[in-house]
Amino acid sequence: MATLLRAPAGPLLLLLALSASLASASHFRAGKTTWRTTGDGNLEITLTSSWRTGSSGGYTTLYSDCGIQFTQSMSETDGNTYLDAAGNSYYTLTSTRVVSKPASDCTFMVDDCCRISNLVFGSDGDMILQTKYTSGVSMSPTPTNPAIMQVPKAASGASSSVFVPVTPAPGSTFSCSLVPGGLSSVSSTLSVATETGGCRVSWANSALNAQDKAPVTLRITSGTIYTDTDFILEIANASPGSPPSTVVTANGAVVAQGSTLEFAVGTTYTVTFTTTDPDEGATLSGLRVGSLPAGATLTGLSPGSSPLISTFTWTPTAINQIGTVQVLFSDQTNKQTTASFAYASVAPAGIPVVTVPADITEEANVAGGRVVVFEASATDDKDESVALVCVPASGATFPVGTTTVTCTAGPDTDGNTGTASFHVTITDKAAPTFIDGEGAPAIPPADMTIEATCPDGAPATIKTPRAADTEDPSPTVVCERLGDGKALTDLFPLGATVVTCTAKDRTGNAASVQFTVTVVDKIAPVIGVPAPNVFAEGTSESGAEVSYTVTVADLVTPRIEPSCTPASGSVFPFGSTTVTCTAKDAAGNTNTATFLVTVTNCAFSGFRPPVENPPLVNLVSTQQNLPLKWGLGGYFGMNILAPGYPRLVAVACGSFTGTVTPAGQPWSSPTPATSFLKYDTTESRYMIGYDLKGRTVINTCYQLQLQFTTCPNQIFMAYLNAIRNK
Repeated sequence: MATLLRAPAGPLLLLLALSASLASASHFRAGKTTWRTTGDGNLEITLTSSWRTGSSGGYTTLYSDCGIQFTQSMSETDGNTYLDAAGNSYYTLTSTRVVSKPASDCTFMVDDCCRISNLVFGSDGDMILQTKYTSGVSMSPTPTNPAIMQVPKAASGASSSVFVPVTPAPGSTFSCSLVPGGLSSVSSTLSVATETGGCRVSWANSALNAQDKAPVTLRITSGTIYTDTDFILEIANASPGSPPSTVVTANGAVVAQGSTLEFAVGTTYTVTFTTTDPDEGATLSGLRVGSLPAGATLTGLSPGSSPLISTFTWTPTAINQIGTVQVLFSDQTNKQTTASFAYASVAPAGIPVVTVPADITEEANVAGGRVVVFEASATDDKDESVALVCVPASGATFPVGTTTVTCTAGPDTDGNTGTASFHVTITDKAAPTFIDGEGAPAIPPADMTIEATCPDGAPATIKTPRAADTEDPSPTVVCERLGDGKALTDLFPLGATVVTCTAKDRTGNAASVQFTVTVVDKIAPVIGVPAPNVFAEGTSESGAEVSYTVTVADLVTPRIEPSCTPASGSVFPFGSTTVTCTAKDAAGNTNTATFLVTVTNCAFSGFRPPVENPPLVNLVSTQQNLPLKWGLGGYFGMNILAPGYPRLVAVACGSFTGTVTPAGQPWSSPTPATSFLKYDTTESRYMIGYDLKGRTVINTCYQLQLQFTTCPNQIFMAYLNAIRNK
């Protein structure tokens, strides 16, 4: 009849933080968090905490790294007022919330301040409690204990102990240990042992006094999961009298500590707590610690004389209900004792017993979920074999989420049927993968560099990558720009813009790739200069003031001022001057262009008498000094004659074209030509005497040529025919 139940294992972390905001410190007495999976595949979390009466605003908040959070309400008390040995009262909050089962493993942590002050160690210290959750396990190992557990003062060199009952998950084992619980270390006066049905905590307290208290953080571990419970050990009052004691009986038999009682569905059972006190006139009372199974009652806890008879009554309606019933009994001197038993509801005799696997959690591996194969069996105390049908059946494709599998055995020859159920949870934790056109895994899109086409940037052609998913045949892929929130069809600005493409399946799993679109401006401005040669008419001997227009066009930088040397509006000398223009855009791209400014004065009005102008021919003597006179429309300085001019070129008589062997060299003198050149301001003309002696020979025709520095590309001439020597 006594069946020992044990506890779970697994990896899922829920982080619990007990957080208190109190007007006064020294308030916390006890706390723990437990959890179990529900029939619909959710998670039921129970948070328990105990506080000193009068702790203004005490509360506990549950936090987690899996998105679960809730805060206890001050109204969620169990309705009891508990006392310690000194008569100080405390209350207990018990909060239960049903939440969606986390998709991954997590760890609960209790990290808060402050413990009550009158402790033999750890006074006012922080506490840290942890509870761990993992998928595939039906419940956490669940300790049951009041906030304060009394022990007698031990004899010298000995210890006193208490028993903390533990309800583990079906089919699992557990072990007990002590952890610091926010203190620097576990006190050397404390120890713990794992016993059938629970943990025995011992305290070497012989050197201490009545009402001394010690904090205990007890950890119950099952595989990779564990539950911490924080409570206080207290030395009972030394006098007067002795503490009460309780005997638990069922069907007339004493229930040993740590035993589990089996209750058949449909049958009514009673369990009796008989509490006695050796002290004459003792008044006893009881307080239930924790909860009762659904439909159960516990009577006879009101104050009364010894013996106090308390009765637990229960008619279970479903199998596989497990837990612990615990009662805290006290006398009028606040001496206390606890009594408990574990319970488990089972199928009644004669009904087929169905055995199903523990809850199954698997990752989806096909579109629509996963094919799950499981084993279930049924036995009957009368029939050798009995039909068993499970819905959904083994080998079915289970969708993502939690599906309840119900297995029904029978009817047997008596018409009885038995059922059992378990849960199959198919998770989809795998994110989609990006693929190429052939369906193979694809590398992320390459970074792009494009040339700006306008001041606002440039358009970019973004090809949305493809994705595949194990469970979802059509995962969505969305690409977006980071930072500016604009559409991909909008212009990309100058600089780097990160594009993120996210593939998401219907479960919400997502994978992302990133690449960068960089818009650059590497094209230099285009400089528009005047025609390759700008011509200007000289206005003074210095040349002419010339203005010109240079334009700059750039795709990105809207306004660029060119820098030209010599600048527009400068005085350009006669001849050709190279103008160099430079333009730089905002990106630093530079371009250069050049053009020529040519200043001339070709306003030669012809030779003045006595020299005739073509086509007339001047008949001259080889010994003659020929006066040359001309006007240029003004005075342009005395350096207007190009080097080597005037000069004679022997030509054919008649046509005055072609060349023959010159009759002489161009006139020259060690004295600069300007000393022979004159300018007549009254007649606005230049004049120079050109000696033909030694330059001409008789019966030879010549072109008398002039070229001016103000008109370097033209030659002006007169025709000469040397017909005599005198």
